[in-house]
Amino acid sequence: MTTLVERSPVTGELVGTFPTAGADEIASAVERAREVFHASWGRTTPADRIVHLRRLKRLLIDEMDDIAAAICRATGKVYLEALAADVMTCVDVCH
Repeated sequence: MTTLVERSPVTGELVGTFPTAGADEIASAVERAREVFHASWGRTTPADRIVHLRRLKRLLIDEMDDIAAAICRATGKVYLEALAADVMTCVDVCH
């Protein structure tokens, strides 16, 4: 297995290293995700989904500064762009 090295496009700072996957591993992961979806989320009632989405929204809001900072390191975006375009968009989707 190879490793992907991610560096900040602005500073060249190491953001992280990540294992890569081949086509078979990806297909297996997608199939497993489908199975889990149908066994759990796919059977969740709309009322329960709302509870989970509200919890996700709260977590995104609580961690928005750290999430935006990570996006900045990985993409080179300025903080306000990462916060408004990425983090708050996700928060809004969970509304």
